[in-house]
Amino acid sequence: MTVHGAGTRRRIVHLAFLGWIAVSFAGPVVAGSGQPQNPDRFKGRSLASALVKLQRSGLKIIFSTELVRPDMIVSEEPQARQGQEILDELLAPHGLRSSPGPSGALLVVKAPAPKAAPGGKADKKLPHPPQEPGVPQVREHVDVRAGGLHSWQDLPADWNTLGRDRLLSSPEHSADPLLPVSRAAGVATTDGSGGLNVRGGSSRETKIVLDGLELYDPYHLKDRGGPISILDAQNVEEVGLLSGGFPAEYGGHMSAVVEMDTVVPSDRFEAGASVSSGEMRVAAGGVLRERLQWLVSARQGDPSRLLEALGADPAYRPPFSDFFVKADQRLGDGTTLSLQVLGADDEVEKGEEDEVLETVREPGTLRSVHSQRYAWVTLKRAFSSRLYGHTLLSFGRLTSDRHGSSARVSDVRDTRSTRLFGLKQDWLHQSRTQLLKWGFDFKHLEAQYGYTSVPTAAAPLGIASAPAGADIGVYVADRLRVSSNLNLEVGLRWDSQTYAPDGDGRLSPRVNAAYAVGSRATVRLGWGYFYQPQRIHELQVEDGVAHFFPAERAEHRIISYRHAFDAGIVLQLSGYQKRMSDLRPRFENTVDPFSFFPEANRDRVRLAPEAARADGFELVVQRPARGTTGWWAAYTLARAEDEIDGRWVPRQWDRRHALSVGLDWKPARNWMVVVAGSHHSGWPATPVTAEGEIGPRNSLRSMPYHRLDARVSRSVSIRGSDLTASLILTDAFDQGGVCCVPDVGRLVTVGLAWRF
Repeated sequence: MTVHGAGTRRRIVHLAFLGWIAVSFAGPVVAGSGQPQNPDRFKGRSLASALVKLQRSGLKIIFSTELVRPDMIVSEEPQARQGQEILDELLAPHGLRSSPGPSGALLVVKAPAPKAAPGGKADKKLPHPPQEPGVPQVREHVDVRAGGLHSWQDLPADWNTLGRDRLLSSPEHSADPLLPVSRAAGVATTDGSGGLNVRGGSSRETKIVLDGLELYDPYHLKDRGGPISILDAQNVEEVGLLSGGFPAEYGGHMSAVVEMDTVVPSDRFEAGASVSSGEMRVAAGGVLRERLQWLVSARQGDPSRLLEALGADPAYRPPFSDFFVKADQRLGDGTTLSLQVLGADDEVEKGEEDEVLETVREPGTLRSVHSQRYAWVTLKRAFSSRLYGHTLLSFGRLTSDRHGSSARVSDVRDTRSTRLFGLKQDWLHQSRTQLLKWGFDFKHLEAQYGYTSVPTAAAPLGIASAPAGADIGVYVADRLRVSSNLNLEVGLRWDSQTYAPDGDGRLSPRVNAAYAVGSRATVRLGWGYFYQPQRIHELQVEDGVAHFFPAERAEHRIISYRHAFDAGIVLQLSGYQKRMSDLRPRFENTVDPFSFFPEANRDRVRLAPEAARADGFELVVQRPARGTTGWWAAYTLARAEDEIDGRWVPRQWDRRHALSVGLDWKPARNWMVVVAGSHHSGWPATPVTAEGEIGPRNSLRSMPYHRLDARVSRSVSIRGSDLTASLILTDAFDQGGVCCVPDVGRLVTVGLAWRF
């Protein structure tokens, strides 16, 4: 369903717009339309995961993994529609029930055993009575999810999570689950690039994980900064952002982790299709023989309007596509086998190999092809109520082919490919006061590089390389319940990349702690060393570098305070320090970072910092949607600097002040209005004279940036199907781009989705 030509695009926009108008003025047309348009699905989830989903909907639940074990699976979809009634339906099959707790919370406890008949044995007392109201307690809660073993609430690691409702209602120009993450405190990103710079780190320092598998540079339109990821938000159930101090099971990155869980396939056949001004999508899923649940989706995008708003070269309008397949086989006894496949393609100028795109803004030519393929098999098994295992076997291949010319280079030919085979194993053993985690991650990697360029004013450059080797990580972590108020986790990780100069390996000690202050507040502390190796596909051959560098290192120091108020408002204060050393040289373009051949431009500079630092303070206040309204606000005061030649210089993504706000409003049952705004200090800028002379690096600041986005959607039910229309306004202020950091500009997106 590739979209070509302005006429076709206009027809799609008109169709979606007319559909939006029709749905907006339509009312419910069938009985039963009062049911939720997007009902929560619980069947097939672990019980712990289902309880977390209810927590995020606003229900206050306190539970212990002593009672809610990893092997407990929800086998039937609850029929109730109210929060506590759903909770009781989920708990009953496992011999559990809810009980009133402190401050309106619900405690998960054992259900009373049936009274013995006369002459029978007496009832047994509960081994762990519920906490008395008003007594502070740090609650032990382990959520066993598709991606592995995670600790989401009241534990040392401090996750920021976005649920499915938030992902699908966010006012983004594309159905991309990473775009809402960019609005979180401490995250900096530009409109022209999808990379996430978290707490002063570069975008390559953020680990992107989908159902336990690390993805390498998962972005479309890489020739223009990668503004859209290869992931479809419709397939994602939840996104978690860990901005630092992550546990020992995460290695290979030194700034942040973004972990995504895909949706659990439905237990009945469902299908859907959607169309908007920039994308088309089809999907279907269901169940076979009661145990095999499956999901298939495909997306085709036409980024013409987005690229036009970003000021990209008028000739550069390549379509993109991606697809996702998932199958879950329940084997019984708490065991699930999953198969997943993810693929993505971008191609500029289809046809014969010698066909190229004639660029306009920078006269020259371009032909590029980018492809990514991942396949992974996951086995999750609860061996007992205390022992849980998670095995992941993965395969992947990334290829790219870029060639063309510009005013400064007469010919560039750049071909790359990367292959990977991975085996990952995680174990968890829990007791009354201890949680022990250990495992390993092994990848065999192969890459091939072929790069040649013929500059118009310099000697030709040619590099061919075929590195291969292993990426190995081993970890162990012990979480102790020191007291009812204090949880402490101590972890140690060892990593090695055999293709790199420091292949002998490195040790990463990590410590996290959570302390309950009263019944509503938690203080978290985190410290550790985190290493960033140069991955096998990151060889900088375009800049004449044919060897790998040793791993970079960051030391994290983190403190945070979280308080929950009676009205459902949650306040969080966080402070962090990040000290980076052993940094490898990097190349940046001072004036135009989005050129098709940036390595050939005059503004290309080599940066070799002796060290780097990032410090910040974050304040987040939010009230999750309860009833008709929810809102959030986040303020960040931060700095991110490199030490170059003894002088501290702001990093390209440094923002001193940043504010983001959001409002969710449901004026009526089938209507949804979401507004999100942001404001931050100007980006660092380097002065350039009229003669082209470049001044001191990042010695200036561009104008402050502000942006307002909005989304209005309307849903109706028609004969058992759901029809949703949406209108999205991106950058209502239309501020306009500044040097080197383009603004997306005002963009209106109209969409129509049908699910049946």
